[in-house]
Amino acid sequence: MKKKSQLVAAILSLCFGLVGLDRFYLGYKGIGFFKLFTLGGLGILWVYDCKQICSGDLKPKDGDYA
Repeated sequence: MKKKSQLVAAILSLCFGLVGLDRFYLGYKGIGFFKLFTLGGLGILWVYDCKQICSGDLKPKDGDYA
């Protein structure tokens, strides 16, 4: 499987995190749908994910960043 980029994940999180695109990219489809239907967990999960991805604490489901 193709490795994911932390930079791409961070950009997706900042720009499209309210609709869960960052979580879909990282392989977390369930949380991605949750964010999609709740507008990023009313913004709370969006801010949390931005912080976690930028700090490197939230990694792709299939392993590590490239």
